[in-house]
Amino acid sequence: MAKKNVSLVKAKIMESHWKLVFSSDQHMQVEVAKGVLHENGVSSHIVNKQNPVLVTIGDVELYVHELEFEHANQLLTEAGIIVE
Repeated sequence: MAKKNVSLVKAKIMESHWKLVFSSDQHMQVEVAKGVLHENGVSSHIVNKQNPVLVTIGDVELYVHELEFEHANQLLTEAGIIVE
C-alpha cells in the first residue's frame, strides 16, 4: 500500500512540472534543504522513498517547480547543501 502511494505522489509531481533538486538518504538533511528554500520563498515537496523497515535503503527526494529549479539549486549550493 505505501509503495502505491509513493508512486501516485511521484506521478502527480511529474505531471505538475516539478523537478528533483536534491536527494539524500538522510531525511533530516532534506528537511534542512526544504527549510532553506522555504525561508527564501521557494515552494518544495518531499517524497520519501526510503524503505519503512530498513531506512538505509532508498532516498528522500526534494522537488521544486521547474520554473524555480535554477534559483533553488543556487540557494542550496550557497547554503553548502549541494556541493559541486
